[in-house]
Amino acid sequence: MTIHDIICDADGWAHHVNGVRRDLFPSRFLAVDAARRSAQRDLLKGLGVTIRYQAADGTMRPIQPRLESGSAAARSDAANA
Repeated sequence: MTIHDIICDADGWAHHVNGVRRDLFPSRFLAVDAARRSAQRDLLKGLGVTIRYQAADGTMRPIQPRLESGSAAARSDAANA
């Protein structure tokens, strides 16, 4: 299981993977986008993925990974629809 966290930082929003800070972004939107792209790569490797962001009250809240249309999981979802 790979955990991607988006955490508020004094200089912006940090993207952490399994507790290790990877990147810093000026907005939460950009950090979430980067986390989703990174999570997509993990999904293609067959890893389980959780994406969370730090809410204003300090709690970690889940975000759904966005499946790319070319991914195997997205093709499977479309076939089951």
